[in-house]
Amino acid sequence: MFCYVRRFLVSGLFLAAAGAAHAVTPVVTTKAATGVMNTSAIFKGTIDPMGGSFQVQAEYRLTASYGYISSSFNKTYFVGTGVQACTFSNWSLAPNTTYHCRVTVTNGEGSSTGQDVSFTTLSPPTVITNAVGGVSATSAYLSGTYHMQNGNYSVSLEYGQTTAYGQTAASGQLLWRGMPVIIVVGAPITNATQNYSITQFLLLPETTYHYRLKLTDYYGTSYYGDDVTFTTISPVQAWRQQQFNTLQDAGSAADMACPAETACPICSSMRSTWTLPEQACRRSRR
Repeated sequence: MFCYVRRFLVSGLFLAAAGAAHAVTPVVTTKAATGVMNTSAIFKGTIDPMGGSFQVQAEYRLTASYGYISSSFNKTYFVGTGVQACTFSNWSLAPNTTYHCRVTVTNGEGSSTGQDVSFTTLSPPTVITNAVGGVSATSAYLSGTYHMQNGNYSVSLEYGQTTAYGQTAASGQLLWRGMPVIIVVGAPITNATQNYSITQFLLLPETTYHYRLKLTDYYGTSYYGDDVTFTTISPVQAWRQQQFNTLQDAGSAADMACPAETACPICSSMRSTWTLPEQACRRSRR
């Protein structure tokens, strides 16, 4: 009898130990989607795999029936226990669309599915490049209008001598000696139409420029206004505009009526800034 009980106890202890190490069905909770933009969102959940190796998936679709699983979301983990966080990013959603999502976990004992969570992607931002204003020989007033549609974007203006642009004027820049010096008007507000403008200095005279307004979300996706072009005027035209409120070579503003270069602040400034010859300053700009 004693031996029988001993064997039973030993056997029982063995089974209990085996049962403690054996995996059971995992536990999963779907969390609210975050970082929702017009084509992207982050799906989140918490999982407890309850021991053993397991796989986590995020499911999403336009209806609660699901049926579509993105293979890029599949993640296989090694043995784990305890509550763990899982995150899945998706950049291929449609704008202004309601989605359902859930997180599922599978181990050797079966699968568990988190609750259904719905979210709606945002509308794309509205981005408009305005006509240029205040064009001089070395500066221009550039502006645009935008509506973030409740998204979160950085705002800037791209400009350059071709449609490749190459230079960016953004809020907070204040540089000198060959670099942009910028005056920025307006601060981003996500749910209203806003204006964004700069006065861009240190441009080249008599040069055609392209510019456009640009909004970029924190995933790196950018949205652009249309391309707008403008051409800076010559130094003497800038002098005429300043002194006589005209660009025309006529009357008191005519070249032959222009005083000596030293008396022309625009011409003098241009020569010191760009090291132009005197002939380029007044009567040889055409």
